[in-house]
Amino acid sequence: MQNYKKNESRKHKRYKVKTGIFAVLGYECSKLGQVIDISMGGLSFSYAGIKTRSVDSTDMIFLFDKKDSDVNNLSYKFHTRIISEKEFLADNAVNPINQKIRCALQFNDLPYHQEKWIETFLRNHTIEEDL
Repeated sequence: MQNYKKNESRKHKRYKVKTGIFAVLGYECSKLGQVIDISMGGLSFSYAGIKTRSVDSTDMIFLFDKKDSDVNNLSYKFHTRIISEKEFLADNAVNPINQKIRCALQFNDLPYHQEKWIETFLRNHTIEEDL
């Protein structure tokens, strides 16, 4: 794992996200799941189900499980590109019902107001340790 981090060529530092923050992906809200980590360049989240390859580019919005005064809870549509979708079993279970998909997204051409929103999000909704 150490070698992987040394060779990683990310442009932006990633941060773990606090619980209670979700991503909704797709025009028909086809994928909903807990946000795992985020950076200024993108995020990853996990959703339950079976991996289905959708279009590479899609819209994504954030959902919060409670009203938060620190971040404007507007549902901006973020234009994203799917980087990867990988299957894993939740809680080390062998039951396919517990199968989850980790979906990595890259933000596409964030306008200034969305960049500022993400910066505020990083300050208020992430855990101090970086990945």
